[in-house]
Amino acid sequence: MKKILVIFLILSLLSSLVTTGFAASSADVTLTHTLTCNGQRVYTANPGDEIKVVLTLTSSDGNAFDIKNIQSEVAYDTALFEQAEVTDVQIATQSQKSGWNTNENSHYEYRVFSVHAMFPNTPEGLLHCENEQIIAEYTLKVKDTAQIGDSGYVKSLIGRDVSVYGPDLEAYGEVAEDLTVVIGTPQTIHTIRYMNNGQQFSSADVTDTTTIINGPAPAGGLVFLGWEDENGRLWQPGETYTPTANTVFTAKWSTPIPNYTLTFHSNGGSSVAPVTRPAGSSIDLSGYVPTWNGYIFSGWYSDAALTTPVANITLNANTDVYAGWQLAGTQNPSTNNVGPTKYTLYFETLGGTKLEALQKPIGAIIDLKDYIPEKEGFVFAGWYLDEDLTDKAIAVKMTKNITVYAKWEVKEAPGSNTPDIFASEHYAYLLGREDGYVHPQANLTRAEAATIFFRLIDEEVRENSLTKTNRFDDVSADAWYNTAVSTLANLGILEGRDETHFMPDELVTRSELTTMVVRLSEATYNGADLFDDVSAHWARDYINTAASIGWVVGDGDLFRPDDSITRAEVAVLVNRVLNRLPETKEDLLPDMKVWADNPENEWYYLAICEATNSHDYELKEDGVHEKWVSFTATPDWTLFE
Repeated sequence: MKKILVIFLILSLLSSLVTTGFAASSADVTLTHTLTCNGQRVYTANPGDEIKVVLTLTSSDGNAFDIKNIQSEVAYDTALFEQAEVTDVQIATQSQKSGWNTNENSHYEYRVFSVHAMFPNTPEGLLHCENEQIIAEYTLKVKDTAQIGDSGYVKSLIGRDVSVYGPDLEAYGEVAEDLTVVIGTPQTIHTIRYMNNGQQFSSADVTDTTTIINGPAPAGGLVFLGWEDENGRLWQPGETYTPTANTVFTAKWSTPIPNYTLTFHSNGGSSVAPVTRPAGSSIDLSGYVPTWNGYIFSGWYSDAALTTPVANITLNANTDVYAGWQLAGTQNPSTNNVGPTKYTLYFETLGGTKLEALQKPIGAIIDLKDYIPEKEGFVFAGWYLDEDLTDKAIAVKMTKNITVYAKWEVKEAPGSNTPDIFASEHYAYLLGREDGYVHPQANLTRAEAATIFFRLIDEEVRENSLTKTNRFDDVSADAWYNTAVSTLANLGILEGRDETHFMPDELVTRSELTTMVVRLSEATYNGADLFDDVSAHWARDYINTAASIGWVVGDGDLFRPDDSITRAEVAVLVNRVLNRLPETKEDLLPDMKVWADNPENEWYYLAICEATNSHDYELKEDGVHEKWVSFTATPDWTLFE
């Protein structure tokens, strides 16, 4: 595009001074000169169009003013426009055309048209203006040969210069507003917004490639990780970005620095309150000294056997220290530590076979899976640290005398098709999201599906197969779903989309989830297709099998196998497979966890309640439906992330 030049020419005119007594002097009035096309100061035209350029002169102050003469010049780029024509000059209540001159300078490739108006026929040779407008009109034609170029458009600034003189030939104060003509199709403008903690941090309108801005200042010990777009990609400051639509970037921050607790075991001495500090904190133990009548404190030890003294602790995990004591009057504190050396573990089997109590050294860890009682007609369901059977324990560390309590379930669990790999406990397996809602109608990703089934499998099976290693290139070791995906792949419960790709962020289809649960069961079906849209589908046999035993239902005669499955549909399917079936809301408990987006009138209400609350239950008289009897503790699933 040729360079656009805007030329402002100022002509000096000399006239005799004529005074007036009924208008403000030029020093008191400011005039606005506005150049427009169709009332717009930015006007879009195409090659071949004719446009009418209008020059308007008004008083910005609302004051009357007198004019001795006016000089106006308009310059435009001759590479873009044909010759101009002045069509009219209107001055308030009278019209007067003056001589029009054409100036052309081929070197700069612009052309200037000017109007010079004086008023010899008016009283005292002046034009008196009571807020009137003075208008000049010019006609220009955009050349057919105007080059738009690669960007899709060119801009041409039509510049003008106007000088207005009062009775004493003193120039009025001026405000200039030029005309921009856009030739061709304007570039699309996209708005980029940067959000931080729900608040707009910055925004910009972009027509082309832009540079990602710096993030907010760190706060609260967090580290700024970058800007995440709506597709989940993380962008770093300084990267270039070309938008194709309006875009929102959200600031992503590191996980807050965790706090860890130092616990003091006084071993008979006075208690010392635990200390909780941020990770990496250094704690001088010399400031924490217990007392014990008849003994002298000989220091803290990192082990319950009191073999390794420690004077300073750096908290990188929850840590325990143990007090050493010397009998008063002895000479060598390092070899005369005294205090408890063992604690006792008691088994309360609640009607099962008796297990003898165990005495173990302080700090010893006892795996409770090695201690299984029996009870006729019941299945042992695990050890708990409380009589209400809400705090399940897999292992215990002997830091005090401990009693564990056995939980029992009847052997005749309903549902012969329920896969044995699933746990009998009714743990919450569907969790709410960070916004406090459960989102029943949201679709489920493959990573989320893996996590749900990981929570549902039997605890012993899960622990025996637990792994963080997998064959998938797109499941990294630090991904929150890595343990779930790796363990289920190790068990053969799930497969990737191909040999090396799991595709964790892709949505799960109705056929994929149905296939997963049928593969775990021994159920089969050899009849006709139960839906009209599954005969040629790869999951035909699995879908027919699941439908034949009532695990899935379709939409009339259609199953819609390739539709993405919703979280509500997942809860309904899982609950049917596991026979977790409350019949009415009266079968639930009044203090259960509820969700604002799971109203009682929805078809999935009971299924979502069942999936999001850990509880004990009793079977009702029909042997199929359940009634909740108490809440139980939900395992800390974050330990597996």
